[in-house]
Amino acid sequence: MIGPTDREICDLYEVRRKDAAPWRARAELITRVYNGSEAVPLPELDANEASSVANIIAIGLDQSAMRVASVTPDVRWAIPDMTSDKSRKYADVQREATLSWWRSTKLPRKMRRRARWLRGYGSAPVTVMADPVTKRPTWALRSPLSTYTAPQTDPDEVAVDDVIFSHAMTIAAAIKRFPAKRAE
Repeated sequence: MIGPTDREICDLYEVRRKDAAPWRARAELITRVYNGSEAVPLPELDANEASSVANIIAIGLDQSAMRVASVTPDVRWAIPDMTSDKSRKYADVQREATLSWWRSTKLPRKMRRRARWLRGYGSAPVTVMADPVTKRPTWALRSPLSTYTAPQTDPDEVAVDDVIFSHAMTIAAAIKRFPAKRAE
């Protein structure tokens, strides 16, 4: 199967970026307020009270996100034959392998960042892929501010049909990575 052309991907990106502009503007404002680089207009408060409110925003977001991320999910594998000790042991091995994978990829730390994104932006994208070195699954967190998903018909579906990730790259790095596209 042949996928979309480079031009079609660029056109899709522009459409999705335009559609996401209002959400992105609000998300960038949240980021600036959280980082303390945006003044929060609070005319009814004096200068000392206003800075306290801005600090409460960051503290409140962090604390609610930490509560969300404080519980690591428990994983259980199905036991096909409940009467078989071999089936039970195999399910236990699978569970321990999953928990080991989560520990080795620092999943709790990643869950905290995802919880902050979810509380602040309402979105916390992640890609699960094989680590090229260990050949084990790994979670690659993707910033909601640079993720553009295809419109979904089911808002409760967590897997998307397609997604475009954007990131800045120098011209030299782009030429090195995509030498065939140098002329473009």
